[in-house]
Amino acid sequence: MTQSFTARELTNISDTGERKNDYILKMALREAHGFMDFQSYIEQTIYSCPYNITFSGNKRGFLNRWLVTGKAAQPHGDKSLEPYLGTDAAILYNARHTELAQEELESSWRYYCCTKLDDDTQIEYCRNNPEQMFSKDRDAYIYCLCCIHCSDGGDFLFFTDPQIPIRVWINGVLVFTVTREYMIKQHVFAVRLRKGMNSVLVEKPDFMCFKALTPYTSRFHLEFTPLEHMLKKGLRQFYDAGQLKILKNNYRIAPDKAFFNSGESIFITVIPRYIKDAKPEEIEVSVYDATGKALACSKESTFKRIMISLDEKISGTLLIKVGGCRCRCRNQSEVYVFKGDFVSRLELMAFEAEMRTDCDESISKTIRRMAEVPDIESSCFKNTMELITDSIYEPLLEQLFVLEGITGCSCTHTEVRDIFTISNKRIMVFKDSEIDDGFIVYPIHFPANYKLKDKHPLIIYFLYGAGYASYPYAAEYIERQMFEDAVILNICGRGGMNRDYISEGVILNAIDEVIKRFNIDRDKIFCVGECTGTLKAIGMALRKPDLFSGLIGIEGTARLDIRNPEFECLGNLDNIKIYQLNNIEDAIFNAARVIDTLKKFRQNKSWNFSGFSHIQFSTMLNSGQLLKIFNSTNRERYPKEIFFITEEPIYNKSYWIRLDYIESLGEKARIEAKIEGTKLIEISCRNIKRLALLLARGEMGLESSINISINGYSCNVCLAAYSESSITIGNDGIFIETRELTHNSFSEEYNCFQIDERLLGIKRVYYSRCTVIKPCGNDRKSALQRIFRLLKAPLKEKVRNYKYGVLAEDELSSDSLKGTSLVYIIAADDFRGIRHELIMGSGISLSDGFMEYRGKKYRGDYFALIRHDSPFDPEKSVLLAICSGGEAMTQMTGLLNSFDYSPAFYNDVIIYSRGDYEYFRST
Repeated sequence: MTQSFTARELTNISDTGERKNDYILKMALREAHGFMDFQSYIEQTIYSCPYNITFSGNKRGFLNRWLVTGKAAQPHGDKSLEPYLGTDAAILYNARHTELAQEELESSWRYYCCTKLDDDTQIEYCRNNPEQMFSKDRDAYIYCLCCIHCSDGGDFLFFTDPQIPIRVWINGVLVFTVTREYMIKQHVFAVRLRKGMNSVLVEKPDFMCFKALTPYTSRFHLEFTPLEHMLKKGLRQFYDAGQLKILKNNYRIAPDKAFFNSGESIFITVIPRYIKDAKPEEIEVSVYDATGKALACSKESTFKRIMISLDEKISGTLLIKVGGCRCRCRNQSEVYVFKGDFVSRLELMAFEAEMRTDCDESISKTIRRMAEVPDIESSCFKNTMELITDSIYEPLLEQLFVLEGITGCSCTHTEVRDIFTISNKRIMVFKDSEIDDGFIVYPIHFPANYKLKDKHPLIIYFLYGAGYASYPYAAEYIERQMFEDAVILNICGRGGMNRDYISEGVILNAIDEVIKRFNIDRDKIFCVGECTGTLKAIGMALRKPDLFSGLIGIEGTARLDIRNPEFECLGNLDNIKIYQLNNIEDAIFNAARVIDTLKKFRQNKSWNFSGFSHIQFSTMLNSGQLLKIFNSTNRERYPKEIFFITEEPIYNKSYWIRLDYIESLGEKARIEAKIEGTKLIEISCRNIKRLALLLARGEMGLESSINISINGYSCNVCLAAYSESSITIGNDGIFIETRELTHNSFSEEYNCFQIDERLLGIKRVYYSRCTVIKPCGNDRKSALQRIFRLLKAPLKEKVRNYKYGVLAEDELSSDSLKGTSLVYIIAADDFRGIRHELIMGSGISLSDGFMEYRGKKYRGDYFALIRHDSPFDPEKSVLLAICSGGEAMTQMTGLLNSFDYSPAFYNDVIIYSRGDYEYFRST
């Protein structure tokens, strides 16, 4: 039998004043009987280990070398906060591995290093996957042991990014715990380490339910940094006082679950974010319902699993507050949990909202959408294998708490409230998607001093790493509302090649809605990108350069072709200030390439740091200091010089220049414009047939009569205070037509950055709800069926899994033809059953053996993609895909496979015949 003292018992010995000699005698008696204190056993194991499991506390480090052992999983009663490990495991040397049975191997301490080379801490530093050394057919707990040696005692920051539940003890004190039912993402905490050796013990469950996860998903990540390093000059300007305040003043409340059943007691564990010693702190725990009524209040202590018993009849969202009783320096910390039947409760709330005259329909719609986010049983997002973390639980349940208070209130307000006015802290906005009947979520955070009447900057965070593309998260200082002045919008920033025009349109519309609703200063819209979010941010700025006033990248760089980078396109950002935080030893991005690319920007500033993992760098250096940098930056509203290059007509504006017609969509359009004094605008352009100048005469320092010179042709123009000059470029000169604008109409056109659907061409068909009509025949291998599959999902590199409707031709009805764009596939050699109403207005006629379009007849080997306005709904389109077979079918397949990146699809009509392509546009 193995007996041990816990860390808490050791503390109590000192607290009760037990004499030192009595304690030494007790230990001697215990060891004489073959027993050893658990922490003493851990320390003795460390001292006896011949392998390198010791890390220096004088520098930053990644904990990636361990002794590991296993313990068969079994029920543990009250889920004690102590390790389930005994004191009987011995260190096993590599030479003996072949002599022992698997069970004995696993119950011993063995050496594990997660890097490929033991002395290289940079290789795979974050991937601790010791379960590969254990059996795969049983549930077990795996324990990982290492130590940190400190020349002097001091405060250390620890960063962990678990993907599955873990618990961590340092010097026998529990410092971090998460469960499968309430995962905590990217947690930072501070621990005071003592002089000499400090043990680190990690418990990782190796359960059958996690076996299907990839090694990256199932790993844990633990690294440490001396706090004094973060406070040095350079780092201090980003790891700011706000983040230190979170650590020193807050507790981490870790519930066992986010969703408790009606009859269950609620269990939480409370641990200080800054742990000085093992002595428990006395705390007060209070529970409130959405009406503000206190349901329970009790005195408890930290480092303890606390049970909260409530009446079984209580259901709904609950707010749990924890504050220090004696230590008043700590603020009250909060967490939200739900009790009862989640889906039923939310359906009742939605019904109550619909019955209220003071609730806009957006309230009930949001409540129903919130019910679709979590799968309660699996703790995953619905229809995915991705675990939900606190970064989603907290904003989701906080908003539900607010909505519950609104719908359950008996008094009726005179003003109608909508989802945008329910909170002055943060809101999660659910936007319905026509494409798949799903929704997109974007959180909006307000500063502590927010007032609608005041103008505020807008900062857009393009974040990557949430795992599930539809649910963005926020940095902790944002979640805690520890920022001033700016409104913050969080958007998932999966970068890719920035070819998902559908996602981009949604993002631009979300930004526009926030600008209009929350009185945003249009000259102070900034962008922060993290990781591939930086790729997304720079990509959007390249295509919409007058949207942002400044941009910060935290790791990452512009997405350019590695073999033949087109640095010229970076000139689009000549009038934007670009800031960059670089992590020199980053595991994903080559810092040399990032820094070299940064030099290509006209206005750039960067800060270079080292010693961080990729994910720690993004989390710990993403601070309120960034906002202060931004707030000192204004948009250069009317730059004197503009360079702009594009090949996509939906990205056609840069400040006071708009390209209204690109001559050839297969080539890049390029323009350089310069205001030369007060009387001349000089322009050089290529592949542009028509453009417009939006001119504010007074603000731009222009006189009422100016000359506009384009490619050597010059014309005199008289300007009003605000005007639009539309310029057509011909072979023998230019034609300019100027119209006067009011101040408001000018501002509306000048500040416009949304995608113009009229310029989408064939791509417009897939921009909203769309139904693909399945051709007759069941042969999946037929060429026509291959074309059908391509037209059903043309986008390959997409942010979301867009789903379009499918109907067989005999399923079509008058109702199914309305409210949706339609894709209709026609075999040119078989017109039987053709729905002639679908080709009405297309301008084509079909006869045996040929197709006629715009007076030209096409015979033999040809195909056509023809988009026209739907005769059933003028806001929708019909895409006709006509193919004669043979070589044309092969050509059509190749073309459709280029849908992501080929600008040809911005045409309304593409016809292939006898080796040649013809393109037509309606605008």
